[in-house]
Amino acid sequence: MGFMRRLFGRGPDDASGGEPGPEDEVSDPLGWLAIDRALETRYGEAEPRHWGTLVKWRLGGPDPLDGVSAYDNDGPPAHWHYVTYGLSDLYEDEAPEDERSGWGLELTFRLARSAASTEAPVWPVSFLQNLARYIFESGNVLWPGHHIDAHGPIALETDTQLTAAVFAEDPELGWIDTPHGKVRFVQAVGITEDEYQAIRRWNTDSMVDILRGGNPLLVSDLDHRSVLGDPNIARTVEEGRRRDGSSMDGVYIDRLQWTKRGGRLELTIGATAVEDLTIMLEGRVALGREAFLQGPERRLDIVPGERIEWHPHGNGDLGLTIPPGVAATAGELPVRAGRYDWPDAEGLILVVEQTIVRDQGGNETGRVG
Repeated sequence: MGFMRRLFGRGPDDASGGEPGPEDEVSDPLGWLAIDRALETRYGEAEPRHWGTLVKWRLGGPDPLDGVSAYDNDGPPAHWHYVTYGLSDLYEDEAPEDERSGWGLELTFRLARSAASTEAPVWPVSFLQNLARYIFESGNVLWPGHHIDAHGPIALETDTQLTAAVFAEDPELGWIDTPHGKVRFVQAVGITEDEYQAIRRWNTDSMVDILRGGNPLLVSDLDHRSVLGDPNIARTVEEGRRRDGSSMDGVYIDRLQWTKRGGRLELTIGATAVEDLTIMLEGRVALGREAFLQGPERRLDIVPGERIEWHPHGNGDLGLTIPPGVAATAGELPVRAGRYDWPDAEGLILVVEQTIVRDQGGNETGRVG
Protein backbone atom coordinates (compact mmCIF):
# COMPACT_ATOMS: atom_id res chain seq x y z
CA MET A 1 0.00 0.00 0.00
CA GLY A 2 1.66 3.21 -1.15
CA PHE A 3 0.27 5.42 1.61
CA MET A 4 1.96 8.09 3.70
CA ARG A 5 0.15 8.84 6.90
CA ARG A 6 -0.97 12.39 7.71
CA LEU A 7 -2.30 12.43 11.25
CA PHE A 8 -4.46 15.51 11.01
CA GLY A 9 -5.86 17.67 8.24
CA ARG A 10 -7.46 16.86 4.94
CA GLY A 11 -7.64 18.14 1.41
CA PRO A 12 -6.14 17.54 -2.01
CA ASP A 13 -2.65 18.66 -0.95
CA ASP A 14 -2.61 15.79 1.58
CA ALA A 15 -3.58 13.31 -1.14
CA SER A 16 -0.26 13.71 -2.92
CA GLY A 17 1.74 12.58 0.07
CA GLY A 18 3.78 15.81 -0.05
CA GLU A 19 4.03 19.04 -1.96
CA PRO A 20 2.04 18.86 -5.22
CA GLY A 21 4.05 18.50 -8.41
CA PRO A 22 3.10 19.70 -11.90
CA GLU A 23 0.89 16.68 -12.48
CA ASP A 24 -1.10 17.59 -9.35
CA GLU A 25 -1.78 21.21 -10.20
CA VAL A 26 -5.55 21.60 -10.12
CA SER A 27 -7.01 25.05 -9.67
CA ASP A 28 -10.30 23.91 -8.18
CA PRO A 29 -10.54 20.30 -6.92
CA LEU A 30 -14.31 20.71 -6.75
CA GLY A 31 -15.14 17.04 -6.26
CA TRP A 32 -12.80 16.74 -3.28
CA LEU A 33 -14.15 19.94 -1.75
CA ALA A 34 -17.74 18.70 -2.16
CA ILE A 35 -16.90 15.61 -0.08
CA ASP A 36 -15.22 17.84 2.51
CA ARG A 37 -18.37 19.97 2.76
CA ALA A 38 -20.56 16.90 3.29
CA LEU A 39 -18.29 15.79 6.12
CA GLU A 40 -18.17 19.27 7.63
CA THR A 41 -21.99 19.19 7.75
CA ARG A 42 -21.73 16.09 9.96
CA TYR A 43 -18.50 16.75 11.90
CA GLY A 44 -18.14 20.53 11.89
CA GLU A 45 -14.54 21.69 12.33
CA ALA A 46 -13.32 18.36 13.70
CA GLU A 47 -10.06 17.36 12.01
CA PRO A 48 -9.89 13.79 10.69
CA ARG A 49 -6.94 11.45 10.55
CA HIS A 50 -6.00 11.32 6.88
CA TRP A 51 -3.97 9.04 4.64
CA GLY A 52 -2.94 10.15 1.15
CA THR A 53 -1.42 8.17 -1.72
CA LEU A 54 2.26 8.53 -2.54
CA VAL A 55 1.77 7.73 -6.25
CA LYS A 56 -1.68 8.22 -7.73
CA TRP A 57 -3.42 5.43 -9.67
CA ARG A 58 -3.57 7.54 -12.83
CA LEU A 59 0.21 7.92 -12.63
CA GLY A 60 0.81 4.18 -12.32
CA GLY A 61 0.51 3.83 -8.55
CA PRO A 62 -0.90 0.67 -6.91
CA ASP A 63 -3.73 2.34 -4.97
CA PRO A 64 -6.89 3.58 -6.71
CA LEU A 65 -7.97 5.92 -3.91
CA ASP A 66 -6.31 9.33 -3.58
CA GLY A 67 -7.08 9.48 0.13
CA VAL A 68 -9.00 8.14 3.11
CA SER A 69 -10.10 10.14 6.15
CA ALA A 70 -11.19 8.77 9.53
CA TYR A 71 -13.41 10.70 11.97
CA ASP A 72 -14.03 10.06 15.64
CA ASN A 73 -17.78 9.39 15.95
CA ASP A 74 -19.48 9.12 19.37
CA GLY A 75 -22.20 6.86 17.97
CA PRO A 76 -23.58 5.03 19.82
CA PRO A 77 -21.60 2.90 19.68
CA ALA A 78 -18.39 4.94 19.61
CA HIS A 79 -16.47 4.26 16.41
CA TRP A 80 -14.10 5.46 13.71
CA HIS A 81 -15.83 6.59 10.52
CA TYR A 82 -13.67 6.11 7.41
CA VAL A 83 -14.50 7.89 4.14
CA THR A 84 -12.75 7.48 0.77
CA TYR A 85 -11.68 10.00 -1.85
CA GLY A 86 -11.19 8.72 -5.38
CA LEU A 87 -14.14 6.70 -6.67
CA SER A 88 -15.81 9.94 -7.76
CA ASP A 89 -14.26 12.65 -9.95
CA LEU A 90 -12.21 14.75 -7.53
CA TYR A 91 -10.48 17.18 -9.89
CA GLU A 92 -12.46 17.41 -13.14
CA ASP A 93 -15.63 16.06 -14.69
CA GLU A 94 -14.33 13.17 -16.77
CA ALA A 95 -17.75 12.28 -18.25
CA PRO A 96 -19.87 15.47 -18.47
CA GLU A 97 -22.73 13.58 -20.12
CA ASP A 98 -23.08 11.26 -17.10
CA GLU A 99 -25.19 12.44 -14.16
CA ARG A 100 -22.87 10.50 -11.82
CA SER A 101 -19.45 11.69 -10.72
CA GLY A 102 -16.89 9.05 -11.64
CA TRP A 103 -18.16 5.67 -10.49
CA GLY A 104 -20.97 7.49 -8.69
CA LEU A 105 -19.96 6.65 -5.13
CA GLU A 106 -17.44 6.89 -2.33
CA LEU A 107 -17.02 4.09 0.20
CA THR A 108 -17.32 4.41 3.96
CA PHE A 109 -16.64 2.04 6.85
CA ARG A 110 -17.41 2.30 10.58
CA LEU A 111 -15.18 0.46 13.04
CA ALA A 112 -16.06 0.11 16.74
CA ARG A 113 -13.52 1.64 19.12
CA SER A 114 -12.92 1.36 22.82
CA ALA A 115 -13.08 4.36 25.16
CA ALA A 116 -9.29 4.21 25.49
CA SER A 117 -8.67 4.23 21.73
CA THR A 118 -7.12 7.47 20.44
CA GLU A 119 -5.65 6.31 17.12
CA ALA A 120 -7.71 5.15 14.15
CA PRO A 121 -6.34 1.76 12.98
CA VAL A 122 -4.69 1.72 9.55
CA TRP A 123 -5.99 -1.66 8.33
CA PRO A 124 -9.42 -0.30 7.22
CA VAL A 125 -7.53 1.93 4.75
CA SER A 126 -6.11 -1.20 3.10
CA PHE A 127 -9.55 -2.84 3.23
CA LEU A 128 -11.14 0.13 1.45
CA GLN A 129 -8.30 0.29 -1.08
CA ASN A 130 -8.86 -3.38 -1.92
CA LEU A 131 -12.59 -2.79 -2.41
CA ALA A 132 -11.86 0.22 -4.63
CA ARG A 133 -9.29 -1.82 -6.58
CA TYR A 134 -11.96 -4.46 -7.22
CA ILE A 135 -14.26 -1.77 -8.66
CA PHE A 136 -11.54 -0.21 -10.82
CA GLU A 137 -10.29 -3.54 -12.18
CA SER A 138 -13.60 -5.37 -12.67
CA GLY A 139 -15.94 -2.47 -13.44
CA ASN A 140 -18.45 -3.96 -10.96
CA VAL A 141 -19.68 -1.17 -8.71
CA LEU A 142 -20.51 -2.12 -5.11
CA TRP A 143 -23.94 -0.56 -4.60
CA PRO A 144 -26.21 -0.96 -1.56
CA GLY A 145 -27.54 -4.52 -1.56
CA HIS A 146 -24.34 -6.00 -2.95
CA HIS A 147 -22.08 -8.28 -0.94
CA ILE A 148 -18.58 -9.69 -1.27
CA ASP A 149 -16.60 -12.55 0.26
CA ALA A 150 -13.15 -11.59 1.59
CA HIS A 151 -12.11 -15.28 1.80
CA GLY A 152 -10.55 -14.57 5.17
CA PRO A 153 -10.67 -11.97 7.96
CA ILE A 154 -11.40 -8.45 6.71
CA ALA A 155 -8.63 -7.40 9.12
CA LEU A 156 -5.70 -9.53 8.04
CA GLU A 157 -3.77 -11.38 10.74
CA THR A 158 -6.64 -11.20 13.23
CA ASP A 159 -9.00 -13.93 14.44
CA THR A 160 -12.15 -11.90 13.77
CA GLN A 161 -15.18 -13.79 12.46
CA LEU A 162 -15.89 -10.97 9.98
CA THR A 163 -14.94 -12.58 6.65
CA ALA A 164 -17.32 -10.86 4.21
CA ALA A 165 -19.04 -7.53 3.68
CA VAL A 166 -22.47 -6.31 2.73
CA PHE A 167 -23.06 -2.80 1.39
CA ALA A 168 -25.68 -0.26 2.47
CA GLU A 169 -26.18 3.47 2.06
CA ASP A 170 -24.23 5.33 4.74
CA PRO A 171 -26.95 6.21 7.30
CA GLU A 172 -25.55 9.70 7.98
CA LEU A 173 -24.10 10.82 4.64
CA GLY A 174 -26.48 9.46 1.99
CA TRP A 175 -26.24 11.26 -1.38
CA ILE A 176 -24.63 14.54 -2.38
CA ASP A 177 -24.65 16.64 -5.55
CA THR A 178 -21.22 17.82 -6.68
CA PRO A 179 -20.15 20.03 -9.60
CA HIS A 180 -19.15 16.79 -11.36
CA GLY A 181 -22.36 14.86 -10.68
CA LYS A 182 -24.06 12.80 -7.99
CA VAL A 183 -22.11 10.84 -5.37
CA ARG A 184 -23.57 8.20 -3.06
CA PHE A 185 -21.78 7.24 0.14
CA VAL A 186 -21.90 3.44 0.30
CA GLN A 187 -20.93 1.80 3.58
CA ALA A 188 -19.14 -1.54 3.80
CA VAL A 189 -20.39 -3.59 6.76
CA GLY A 190 -18.38 -6.54 8.05
CA ILE A 191 -20.37 -9.78 8.42
CA THR A 192 -19.69 -13.39 9.39
CA GLU A 193 -19.69 -16.37 7.03
CA ASP A 194 -23.16 -17.57 8.05
CA GLU A 195 -24.60 -14.05 7.83
CA TYR A 196 -23.11 -13.84 4.33
CA GLN A 197 -24.71 -17.14 3.36
CA ALA A 198 -28.07 -16.00 4.77
CA ILE A 199 -27.89 -12.83 2.68
CA ARG A 200 -27.16 -14.82 -0.48
CA ARG A 201 -29.86 -17.41 0.11
CA TRP A 202 -32.56 -15.02 1.31
CA ASN A 203 -32.86 -11.25 1.07
CA THR A 204 -30.15 -8.62 1.46
CA ASP A 205 -32.44 -5.81 2.64
CA SER A 206 -34.13 -8.03 5.22
CA MET A 207 -30.80 -9.22 6.62
CA VAL A 208 -29.43 -5.66 6.75
CA ASP A 209 -32.54 -4.64 8.69
CA ILE A 210 -31.82 -7.45 11.15
CA LEU A 211 -28.21 -6.30 11.49
CA ARG A 212 -29.45 -2.74 12.18
CA GLY A 213 -31.33 -3.97 15.24
CA GLY A 214 -29.46 -2.35 18.13
CA ASN A 215 -26.82 -1.09 15.68
CA PRO A 216 -28.54 1.56 13.52
CA LEU A 217 -25.24 2.96 12.19
CA LEU A 218 -24.13 -0.54 11.10
CA VAL A 219 -20.82 -0.25 12.95
CA SER A 220 -18.46 -3.17 12.28
CA ASP A 221 -16.97 -4.76 15.39
CA LEU A 222 -14.10 -7.24 15.12
CA ASP A 223 -15.55 -9.02 18.18
CA HIS A 224 -18.97 -9.42 16.50
CA ARG A 225 -20.65 -12.80 16.72
CA SER A 226 -23.28 -13.86 14.22
CA VAL A 227 -26.84 -12.66 14.82
CA LEU A 228 -27.91 -16.15 13.72
CA GLY A 229 -26.79 -17.38 17.13
CA ASP A 230 -30.16 -16.02 18.31
CA PRO A 231 -32.67 -18.88 17.69
CA ASN A 232 -35.49 -16.41 16.96
CA ILE A 233 -33.46 -14.63 14.29
CA ALA A 234 -32.29 -17.94 12.81
CA ARG A 235 -35.92 -19.08 12.60
CA THR A 236 -37.00 -15.81 10.94
CA VAL A 237 -34.24 -16.12 8.33
CA GLU A 238 -35.03 -19.74 7.52
CA GLU A 239 -38.75 -19.02 7.21
CA GLY A 240 -37.99 -16.06 4.95
CA ARG A 241 -35.69 -18.13 2.76
CA ARG A 242 -38.31 -20.83 2.28
CA ARG A 243 -41.03 -18.27 1.61
CA ASP A 244 -39.21 -15.73 -0.56
CA GLY A 245 -36.30 -17.54 -2.16
CA SER A 246 -33.16 -15.55 -2.96
CA SER A 247 -32.91 -11.87 -3.86
CA MET A 248 -29.47 -12.53 -5.40
CA ASP A 249 -30.42 -12.12 -9.05
CA GLY A 250 -26.89 -12.25 -10.44
CA VAL A 251 -23.22 -12.76 -9.64
CA TYR A 252 -19.92 -11.66 -11.17
CA ILE A 253 -17.52 -14.57 -11.70
CA ASP A 254 -13.93 -14.87 -12.90
CA ARG A 255 -14.53 -17.71 -15.37
CA LEU A 256 -17.47 -17.99 -17.77
CA GLN A 257 -17.41 -19.58 -21.20
CA TRP A 258 -19.78 -21.56 -23.39
CA THR A 259 -19.46 -23.65 -26.54
CA LYS A 260 -22.22 -25.11 -28.74
CA ARG A 261 -21.38 -28.53 -30.13
CA GLY A 262 -23.68 -30.85 -32.04
CA GLY A 263 -26.87 -29.52 -30.53
CA ARG A 264 -25.43 -29.43 -27.01
CA LEU A 265 -24.35 -26.47 -24.88
CA GLU A 266 -21.15 -26.79 -22.87
CA LEU A 267 -20.98 -24.27 -20.02
CA THR A 268 -17.65 -23.67 -18.25
CA ILE A 269 -17.40 -21.98 -14.83
CA GLY A 270 -15.01 -21.96 -11.88
CA ALA A 271 -15.68 -24.27 -8.94
CA THR A 272 -16.48 -21.41 -6.56
CA ALA A 273 -19.25 -20.25 -8.93
CA VAL A 274 -21.12 -23.56 -8.66
CA GLU A 275 -22.59 -22.63 -5.28
CA ASP A 276 -23.65 -19.20 -6.61
CA LEU A 277 -25.34 -20.84 -9.58
CA THR A 278 -27.04 -23.40 -7.32
CA ILE A 279 -28.42 -20.70 -5.02
CA MET A 280 -29.88 -18.73 -7.93
CA LEU A 281 -31.36 -21.78 -9.65
CA GLU A 282 -33.02 -23.10 -6.50
CA GLY A 283 -33.88 -19.71 -4.99
CA ARG A 284 -34.97 -17.89 -8.16
CA VAL A 285 -35.41 -19.87 -11.37
CA ALA A 286 -37.23 -22.69 -9.56
CA LEU A 287 -39.64 -20.00 -8.30
CA GLY A 288 -40.19 -18.52 -11.75
CA ARG A 289 -37.64 -15.69 -11.56
CA GLU A 290 -34.65 -14.74 -13.70
CA ALA A 291 -30.94 -14.76 -12.83
CA PHE A 292 -27.61 -14.10 -14.54
CA LEU A 293 -23.91 -14.93 -14.48
CA GLN A 294 -21.57 -12.10 -15.53
CA GLY A 295 -18.08 -13.12 -16.62
CA PRO A 296 -15.12 -10.91 -17.53
CA GLU A 297 -16.40 -10.51 -21.09
CA ARG A 298 -19.80 -12.17 -21.49
CA ARG A 299 -23.07 -12.58 -19.63
CA LEU A 300 -25.38 -15.59 -19.33
CA ASP A 301 -29.04 -14.79 -18.65
CA ILE A 302 -31.02 -17.68 -17.13
CA VAL A 303 -34.82 -17.61 -17.36
CA PRO A 304 -37.53 -20.10 -16.41
CA GLY A 305 -39.39 -21.80 -19.26
CA GLU A 306 -41.03 -25.00 -20.43
CA ARG A 307 -37.94 -26.66 -21.91
CA ILE A 308 -34.17 -26.44 -22.13
CA GLU A 309 -33.12 -24.06 -24.88
CA TRP A 310 -30.55 -21.36 -25.54
CA HIS A 311 -30.20 -18.48 -27.93
CA PRO A 312 -27.51 -15.83 -28.46
CA HIS A 313 -28.14 -12.15 -27.81
CA GLY A 314 -27.01 -9.65 -30.38
CA ASN A 315 -24.15 -8.41 -28.18
CA GLY A 316 -22.48 -11.79 -27.80
CA ASP A 317 -24.21 -12.73 -24.55
CA LEU A 318 -26.37 -15.83 -24.23
CA GLY A 319 -29.86 -16.59 -22.97
CA LEU A 320 -30.51 -19.97 -21.32
CA THR A 321 -33.99 -21.27 -20.52
CA ILE A 322 -34.32 -23.88 -17.76
CA PRO A 323 -37.60 -25.41 -16.51
CA PRO A 324 -38.30 -24.64 -12.84
CA GLY A 325 -38.41 -28.35 -12.03
CA VAL A 326 -34.87 -28.80 -13.39
CA ALA A 327 -33.67 -25.69 -11.53
CA ALA A 328 -35.04 -27.15 -8.28
CA THR A 329 -32.55 -30.04 -8.53
CA ALA A 330 -29.51 -27.72 -8.78
CA GLY A 331 -28.20 -29.04 -5.47
CA GLU A 332 -26.94 -32.01 -7.46
CA LEU A 333 -24.49 -29.87 -9.47
CA PRO A 334 -20.90 -31.05 -8.89
CA VAL A 335 -18.26 -28.85 -7.29
CA ARG A 336 -15.21 -30.95 -8.18
CA ALA A 337 -13.33 -30.11 -11.37
CA GLY A 338 -14.50 -32.16 -14.35
CA ARG A 339 -16.94 -32.43 -17.25
CA TYR A 340 -20.48 -33.50 -16.37
CA ASP A 341 -23.89 -34.07 -17.90
CA TRP A 342 -26.20 -31.53 -16.25
CA PRO A 343 -28.65 -33.47 -14.00
CA ASP A 344 -32.14 -33.73 -15.57
CA ALA A 345 -31.16 -31.32 -18.37
CA GLU A 346 -30.60 -33.12 -21.65
CA GLY A 347 -28.33 -31.18 -23.95
CA LEU A 348 -26.47 -29.28 -21.22
CA ILE A 349 -22.88 -30.04 -20.22
CA LEU A 350 -21.27 -28.43 -17.17
CA VAL A 351 -17.48 -28.05 -17.10
CA VAL A 352 -16.10 -27.16 -13.66
CA GLU A 353 -12.57 -25.79 -13.35
CA GLN A 354 -10.53 -25.62 -10.17
CA THR A 355 -10.49 -22.19 -8.52
CA ILE A 356 -7.65 -20.70 -6.48
CA VAL A 357 -9.10 -18.78 -3.51
CA ARG A 358 -7.24 -15.68 -2.31
CA ASP A 359 -7.82 -13.33 0.60
CA GLN A 360 -7.98 -9.56 0.21
CA GLY A 361 -4.21 -9.39 0.49
CA GLY A 362 -3.83 -11.62 -2.57
CA ASN A 363 -2.59 -14.58 -0.52
CA GLU A 364 -3.76 -18.05 -1.55
CA THR A 365 -6.01 -19.49 1.14
CA GLY A 366 -7.08 -22.67 -0.60
CA ARG A 367 -8.33 -24.32 -3.76
CA VAL A 368 -11.86 -25.38 -4.68
CA GLY A 369 -12.48 -28.20 -7.11
